[in-house]
Amino acid sequence: ADRFIAAEGSNSLQQGKVVFEATATEEFLNAEETVRARCTGWTLCDISGTVLRTSEDQGESPFACEYDYSAGAGAILTWQWIREFKVTASASGNGSVDVTEQWVAEGGSITLTATAEEGNAFVRWTGNVDDSQILQNPLTVDPVAEPLALTALFKELGAPATWNGSA
Repeated sequence: ADRFIAAEGSNSLQQGKVVFEATATEEFLNAEETVRARCTGWTLCDISGTVLRTSEDQGESPFACEYDYSAGAGAILTWQWIREFKVTASASGNGSVDVTEQWVAEGGSITLTATAEEGNAFVRWTGNVDDSQILQNPLTVDPVAEPLALTALFKELGAPATWNGSA
């Protein structure tokens, strides 16, 4: 279940200004640490909803926000978060995968390529991959909607192609 995440950090007053600094820019959302929320920035609006500043205005320090409150108006600081899923891939047999671990934004895509060593061939993907994609190489998952743990299976050329249902 989703939950509200507030950016941890500090607030300080400096000569008529309030300064917000986020120190926690990501947080795991499950015990397995395969789903996380990552802070991508913030928007500062006045109380009517007019955008005053965004983290894109900050340049090199996107997780700090200064606001001159001496004008007497209130403001609303909204931290922007995206959900990301961990994608892991490994090889079983004599071969390799080009991506072994990567975080992908929910709804994003990832392409994995399995490469067999000389004298070997790629057989299939196992793990939480759609049955219609198990023979695809490279494999593109689009959209990524959950954490993925994939294994590329390889076999020696000339060896019988058997599979017992496990990696």
